[in-house]
Amino acid sequence: MGLLELGIRDLRNLEEVDLRPAPGVNLITGANASGKSSLLEAVYFLGRGRSFRTHRFERLVRAGAATVQVVGRIAAGSEGSIPVGIERGRGGSRARLGGRDVRTLAELAAALPTQVITPHRHKLLEEGPRYRRQFLDWGVFHVEPAFLPEWQRYRRALRQRNAALRSGPREAAEAWEPELNQAAVALDRLRAQYVARLTAALPAYLDPLLGSLPVGLEYRRGWSAERAFEDVLAAHRAEDREQGFTGLGPHRAELTISLDGRPAADQVSRGQQKILVAALLLAQAGLFQELTGRCCVLLVDDVAAELDAEHRARLLRQVAALEAQAFVTAIEAPWAGELLPDSARMFHVEHGKVREMV
Repeated sequence: MGLLELGIRDLRNLEEVDLRPAPGVNLITGANASGKSSLLEAVYFLGRGRSFRTHRFERLVRAGAATVQVVGRIAAGSEGSIPVGIERGRGGSRARLGGRDVRTLAELAAALPTQVITPHRHKLLEEGPRYRRQFLDWGVFHVEPAFLPEWQRYRRALRQRNAALRSGPREAAEAWEPELNQAAVALDRLRAQYVARLTAALPAYLDPLLGSLPVGLEYRRGWSAERAFEDVLAAHRAEDREQGFTGLGPHRAELTISLDGRPAADQVSRGQQKILVAALLLAQAGLFQELTGRCCVLLVDDVAAELDAEHRARLLRQVAALEAQAFVTAIEAPWAGELLPDSARMFHVEHGKVREMV
């Protein structure tokens, strides 16, 4: 799995780019602001329907252009390839997959799983629970087919209960609690199972990068572990009505990442944070591969940032060992011949133009 072809139109300074990436490692070099990170952004946009760098369309689209367009062909084994494309303008987005319109971005995500490692992913350790829930749910979504319908079911019931708490009769909020409870229990089970699997998989990716550090993952489901969720909902009705929203549940879940029982962000340097987060993301990619037989596309932006030569080499070896398609950016790469497999392809970006280096 991966992209056989990639076409980019009017994304930041990439006016017109067409390339055929390798099925394994693709190294993209270029000066700062040349457009190499934008190339990774394009792949992410194709697989997720959004950017990992901005939420503002005017920053994504090339100056003077009306729309951003990214197209590609996804390798599909014996089936050949699947065309995929997305276009976004000020009026919204339109995506197609396999010759038909895509109804939800989840369809794109399932067809082209992407995982990104950037210098800013330390937020996974330092920022609030939302980032770690997103990390957790990426993994569950891609390995548990039941996750998405249960999450949609939960969000729908949660919206209805919250609306009833704010303006409906007392009985209206209570009426949505059985549905909310059933979906919450299902989500909790899927998340807990996934964290157990990820915890078991992590040392194989962490140890080669940082050694045998006592890193722990602890999943907290968003309400008391000693109480059934239906009882929690009943006990908190008055408080929830006063607040106008449901205060406990899977939408308040947390995944704590610790080192020796203390928050990992407080125990390691910024460079070590990057390596730890990279290990977590690579473990996710490896677990996805193990459980589904497919590979996600890895996007590694600015591989040398905040890493010494030894840790950069370790990270690149781990990326290559997954045998997944990977796009790796660097300002320059005198180490490429030593660290990258012979099958790797190298591209150079200059002023928004991309050329393959042979």
